[in-house]
Amino acid sequence: MKLVKIIKGLSKGTNYLTMIAIVILMLLTVAEVLLRTTINQPILGVTELSEMMMAVLLLGMAWCALEGKNIKVDVVMDKFPLFIQRVVDTLTLLASLVICAIIAWRGYSASLFSKQFGVTYSLLKVPQFPFYWVLAFSFIVLCLAILVLMIETIAEKGEKK
Repeated sequence: MKLVKIIKGLSKGTNYLTMIAIVILMLLTVAEVLLRTTINQPILGVTELSEMMMAVLLLGMAWCALEGKNIKVDVVMDKFPLFIQRVVDTLTLLASLVICAIIAWRGYSASLFSKQFGVTYSLLKVPQFPFYWVLAFSFIVLCLAILVLMIETIAEKGEKK
């Protein structure tokens, strides 16, 4: 399906953004520690910058879900017939979809509130609303990934992977 390929490509792209954010976060932390210990000059606002980067790290969740890189404990479920396993997997994915949709909606609502009232980080005075947008977008992409997983789970034939 073309839509599935688009969603998988989108999740892969957002994963690359996450990897870049991890490298930047690591370099920022190393630079801050080095500057603080060697010349006693820490980077101003490094904690706030790290908080901002944490929102970007959420972009990798959809790729993680589609690649099956998340933790899944199947000790009990492996004892059940394949049909029951698929039903439980589908119900679990449905519950995940609802929860992620609520988080995306509340993230978007928080961004509107933050923008309306001009909420900024205290030290750097950077507006917070773009990071709520990133949070909402991350969970929207995750919702799309969960839909793809639901379609694949329902359409699966034969033995479970």
